[in-house]
Amino acid sequence: MSFREDVRILLAGQVNGHCSAPHCGVLVGLPIESFPQHCGEAAHICGSKPGSARYDARLPEAVRESDQNGIWLCPTCHTRADKFEFVHPAELLHAWKDDAIARWSVGRLPFPTGNVDLHTEYAHGWAFLAEQREVRAALSDLIQNQYKSFGRVVPLDRTINLVNHFFVSYQRPYENWGRYQNRCLGPELNARQWELRRLLMAISDRPQFKLSARDRTISFRTYQSTDTIKYEDATAETIFCYLEYFSVFDKYLNDSRASPHSGKVGFFRTR
Repeated sequence: MSFREDVRILLAGQVNGHCSAPHCGVLVGLPIESFPQHCGEAAHICGSKPGSARYDARLPEAVRESDQNGIWLCPTCHTRADKFEFVHPAELLHAWKDDAIARWSVGRLPFPTGNVDLHTEYAHGWAFLAEQREVRAALSDLIQNQYKSFGRVVPLDRTINLVNHFFVSYQRPYENWGRYQNRCLGPELNARQWELRRLLMAISDRPQFKLSARDRTISFRTYQSTDTIKYEDATAETIFCYLEYFSVFDKYLNDSRASPHSGKVGFFRTR
């Protein structure tokens, strides 16, 4: 069920027509006549019907279809939030919404442009992804192996260690984010780094990625629920979400280029 037009206009207006996801923030427009080509979507934080993402039967119908249960997103972030609902719980979407509204309530851009060295910023972005390429390859192998083993695989010790060393080993490079050497200072790239870090941490927290676990079997089987495909195992869902967003970030760095001008220049966006 879609939100009423007045609710959609309110949700979009609260963030001035921008996607509320902190790692996105792209302008998608307002559902009004002056934005006839807008592509923004009013997403339900808790699904509108049984089987939909984050559906909560305890939520009163009046609240479910009100602005309290809505968030303005771009189509990509809306699809990702519903497709991978385990790593996009209602609490997270409420936090996204509140943060986006707070930024716009004081007239701030979603990504304030400061004076940053773009060459350094992109170097840090590439270094951040380079650290995780072995992880990406190992997790991609898991997905390939599931086709040979009827959808059920057990991650190797090496794969578990590759994921966990960012958070639980003696090195723990992502533990103290404020002092992490490849952390970008520009708010946009930093937000994108943080999202990929969040998803990698979510994998690290899954029971199958504990070396002491009795059963490390991951099921990659899916089932149809309402109008979307769901994963039987939250770990499999988290892995797919991480790999998908890794590719998104990788493409973003490829598509975005630092300014040809030397010195300190303002940060810019591309979609």
